[in-house]
This record gives sequence, C-alpha cells and structure tokens, in this order.
Amino acid sequence: MVKDNSDLTAYEKEYNLWIEKLGIFDKWTPDSRLSQTQEKRWDNRADDFVKRPVPTVEDHLFFRKLIEIVNPDSNMTVLDIGSGGGHLSVALAPYVKSVLGIDVSGNMVKHAAELAKENKANNVTFEHRDWSDMSPEDPLIKNGFDIVFAHMTPAVGTANDFIKMMDISKKYLFMTKPVRRHNPVAENLWKLVGVNPPVASADKDISCAFMLGWQRGFNPELFYENRTWDGVMTVDEAVEKYRNEFSYAGLNFDEQTVKDYFRSISENGMVDDTTYTEIATIYWQIKSDDKS
Repeated sequence: MVKDNSDLTAYEKEYNLWIEKLGIFDKWTPDSRLSQTQEKRWDNRADDFVKRPVPTVEDHLFFRKLIEIVNPDSNMTVLDIGSGGGHLSVALAPYVKSVLGIDVSGNMVKHAAELAKENKANNVTFEHRDWSDMSPEDPLIKNGFDIVFAHMTPAVGTANDFIKMMDISKKYLFMTKPVRRHNPVAENLWKLVGVNPPVASADKDISCAFMLGWQRGFNPELFYENRTWDGVMTVDEAVEKYRNEFSYAGLNFDEQTVKDYFRSISENGMVDDTTYTEIATIYWQIKSDDKS
C-alpha cells in the first residue's frame, strides 16, 4: 500500500502526489454493491469451477505466455491471487519451487486443495484469505514472490490491491481482466428494470494498473485474447441466474418482469445469454535496479 510515513524518499513522495493528482484511488474502486458479497458468490460457484481441466501450454493462452515470458525454474516462488479452483497453481507446480494460492472463498480453497492432492502437486498450498484485507507485512506474503499473478479475478479490485501486488513482486507481475465486455441480453435487462448494472468490464483496472506501473519505472506490456462465453439456457435457468446476480448486487428482484422479458426474447424456450469480451493481461518484469 502507499506509504504515508515521514521516512518516504523524495521519489516516493512524488509518486504518492502523482497518484493523488490523477485520482487513481477514486477511479479504481469496486462496485460497492458487490464488495460485501464476494465470498458467498464464489462459494456458490465453486462446484462448477472444480469441473474445469488443469490448463496446459497447448490450450491456455495465459499459461502458455507466462511460461514463455518467465521461463520459470525450480528456485522460483509464486503467488496466485484469487486462485479459485486452483487450476493455474497446480499447472505451474512442476515448473517452480512453490506456489501459494489465496482466495476469499472457503469452498474454492477446499476444492483447490483436493485438486492439488489429486495431481500430486505437493509444492502447492492454498489459504482462505481476502487479498483486500491482507497487509504487505502479513507473514504469508511479506517475503515476496518471484512471480505474482491475478488471473480473471475480482480479488484485485482497487488501486491499493494492485500496489500491494507490486510491493511483493520480486521478478514478474501479471494481472488478467475481462475488458470491453458486452452482453446484449443482460444490458437490455438492466435498462428494463431501471438500474445501473454491476460493473463487469475491467477497462479502468487495466488502464490504472498501466499508469501505476509506468510511473514506478516498470515497462508494462499487454497481450489480448478474444473470448465468447456461450450462455444458452432455458427461461427458468436465466431467471435463476439473474435472481442471483440481483441478490449479489443488493437489488430488488421483480421475478415476473424478468421472466416476461426472457420469454419475449426466447426462441423455442431458450435464451441466448452469450457474453462477448476481450481478455487483457498486463505484465512486466522487475529488474534488479527497478526496486531500491
């Protein structure tokens, strides 16, 4: 986190002033309607996540790029922030010394530990922790990690969360977020019920992360992947999905209005709730003279 004590160097004072002038802390904040419900939300989705396969360099762009960029070795330590079902942590296990995954969902951590055991990934551990509540001086993370990444997770949802990532990254940092996200069915539903939708696209997260890293003297780079998330479901399934979305956002749910809407756009009783997005990864290497 940004220091505010009297021992700041001239550069650190300038850096803090620059952040304040740009208003990055105000720009990069989570949707307050979602911030109190993350644990419940991901606990409920854990059973679905566990069904996903462990990624390989052949089928997972982020994993392949990380391996190519870092060329990890058996001396490296890794922190996986918002580790979810543990798939990336387990995939990295053969390449590095150790991996620590942390997640706000106890159910996710439970499934991740089981996945590690099934794959004999004995150098991988998972902890049930909320990244936003952790201090850089926490015993779990205070010594830093060679590779720190947060892949497709809301765990890094503020400027302070990202600054903490920078503080404990010793060699490489990666953050992946969905940007330019578009779901016509959802967008029309939010308009119909007259509320602002919970923020799903993370464009501001990527741009703020770039500015924070650049001003610290790093050289941020990016790579992208176009992604389509198919979401064909029955009317009742769509109603249930959005009942949960409304609940997580603390919004009143008018079931009849929502059901009528889905019936009106359905074809043969099915709703096409497809999401179109780009997946952006910002990353950089930390050289020995980048940190003093």
